[in-house]
Amino acid sequence: MLYYLEPFSPKEDCRFDFAGVGVNEVMDPKTINRPNGTWDWLLMYFIDPVTVRDKNGLQRIDGGHFIIWTPEDGHYYGNESIQWNHTWCHFYGLQVANIIKATGLPTNKLIKLDDPSIIENFLTAVYEEKTREDCPDKVILENLFTILIRKLARVVVPDFQIVQLPEKVKRTKDFIDSHYMNKISLAELGVLNHCSIQYLSREFRKYIGMSPGDYLIKTRINQAKYHLHNLSFNVTEVARLVSYDNIYQFSNLFKKHTGMSPTEYRSALNSGLLKQ
Repeated sequence: MLYYLEPFSPKEDCRFDFAGVGVNEVMDPKTINRPNGTWDWLLMYFIDPVTVRDKNGLQRIDGGHFIIWTPEDGHYYGNESIQWNHTWCHFYGLQVANIIKATGLPTNKLIKLDDPSIIENFLTAVYEEKTREDCPDKVILENLFTILIRKLARVVVPDFQIVQLPEKVKRTKDFIDSHYMNKISLAELGVLNHCSIQYLSREFRKYIGMSPGDYLIKTRINQAKYHLHNLSFNVTEVARLVSYDNIYQFSNLFKKHTGMSPTEYRSALNSGLLKQ
């Protein structure tokens, strides 16, 4: 059995962190009843038969199920007749809801899972990071959680799949990502992919959600935001770094996409009104 649990109290806002983890913890015959849940999220996998309350009410299960409770959900689970085994983790952070929502995994609902190693292997790695390192790396912990959630979704969410970009779309995206600082024409993108720009635009929009031209502008604006952090560059230099020789064109595009001019954006950064 592996067991690690921090004191139960709300933590400061962060991107992601674990507050506790237990792997193959055996409980004496009892029922846990926390009507108001805890301040954080809880994922639990039941190895033995238990009674659990989810959004559908009380359910008696034979084991081999997991559930994800949000901070707003109550917890009711256990078995008062026999010892029972379970694996669990408490976690919190601003990215939790986004990570789970992206996969379609439901919350407060029992889900059948025949292979407990999917959860156990990742929580073992979490336990080691939390207990063996003087300063646990929160990026590693967030990545472990993200991979765990996506692996669970791959098994139990029928419609979940990682979209593979068609070669022409991927080639166009990669080209824009690495050449945004140069002059790029739509005709050039068509030649690159040996197809018409109409066909390429249609396919690109289908998978990326915008046209190649819009993606190019978005990429340049995002990179301009990055350069505006550096006070060694004036606005004209930032414009040229993202392939705009005309400062007025750059400023108009920047304001259209961010709601403020480059100068206003930099001022907001310096005053602390913007965090990124």
